[in-house]
Amino acid sequence: MTELNYNIVIADDHKLIISGINHIIATNNLGKIISEVYNGVQLLQFLQNNTVDLVIIDINMPELNGIDAAKKIIELYPAVSILMLSQYENIELIRKLKNIGAKGYLSKNFEITELIEAIKTIKENDVFFPSLDAAGDIVKKDKFHLSAREVEIISLIAQGKTSKEIGNELILSEYTIETHRKNCMRKLEVNSIVTLLNKAKELGYIF
Repeated sequence: MTELNYNIVIADDHKLIISGINHIIATNNLGKIISEVYNGVQLLQFLQNNTVDLVIIDINMPELNGIDAAKKIIELYPAVSILMLSQYENIELIRKLKNIGAKGYLSKNFEITELIEAIKTIKENDVFFPSLDAAGDIVKKDKFHLSAREVEIISLIAQGKTSKEIGNELILSEYTIETHRKNCMRKLEVNSIVTLLNKAKELGYIF
């Protein structure tokens, strides 16, 4: 895919931030900005009728915040990559963003080289979470190789749902849910639901 065919949308309610990101992307031939929107509602409306490869989303936006917008995009447009922005450098928040399916995170105090690296990394179908790398999260999680489905099931278990209830929600058999649960326990090297949930929380899979 050439840079001109890599379509990017910026969603931020601060025009100065949009202008800065736009300039960096254009100057470094990272892609083509096809829209600038100022809240999550406008972003979702634009995605309905346009092909987008990457959205750069500010967490704090009016009408529909960045996290809720990201969740909707992941649900409705799974092929769209998401790079989140925030003025807060909070590890728990960054873990949450990774777990919901965002491809990267940058503090709004980012250096130009960081934005360039983030976009290039995401274009190569990799993730960009330097803060989690520094905290050891990426290495720890990769060690256990939990699938997205397994993480989803652990999250539902944490909500107190039974295997039957989870199966009904995910349209899977109770036997399949039980198999996933056992696989999760084996991968995380635990022998009870309590220790499974504790370890999953410790690693940042659930909150």
